[in-house]
Amino acid sequence: MGFSIDHQVRFHETDAAGVLYFAHGLALCHTAYEDSLQAVGINLSDFFRAAAEIAYPIIHTSMDYRRPMHCGDRVTISLQPTRLDISTFEISYSLSQQSDQAVLLAQALTRHVCIDTQSRTRLPLPAPMEDWLKRWAD
Repeated sequence: MGFSIDHQVRFHETDAAGVLYFAHGLALCHTAYEDSLQAVGINLSDFFRAAAEIAYPIIHTSMDYRRPMHCGDRVTISLQPTRLDISTFEISYSLSQQSDQAVLLAQALTRHVCIDTQSRTRLPLPAPMEDWLKRWAD
């Protein structure tokens, strides 16, 4: 099933060569992640609050660029989460050009672990994250 958002590449997201600056690719992916959390009713203010008892830090990331993205390009960012174990999940992303035939522009992956913020030890994913996984996984 997955989750998707649309984005228009902005000038401030490009580098001197006029293409999407590499680090902004992951920022676009994270925006899609945040929107997918909100879509299942997770309050982002609570989720990302520094004082929260649970956090989901990224422990691995990768991104492969296939084609350049320029200012004004319309891009669809799609994600699909996968559970890896009781406390870990990863999210696969694809960035495609919006057109009659979707052209793959980039692929990314982020791996997250659920931890207790005080002890920094792993925790099982709580019910809201289980619901999020079920909603967007195939």
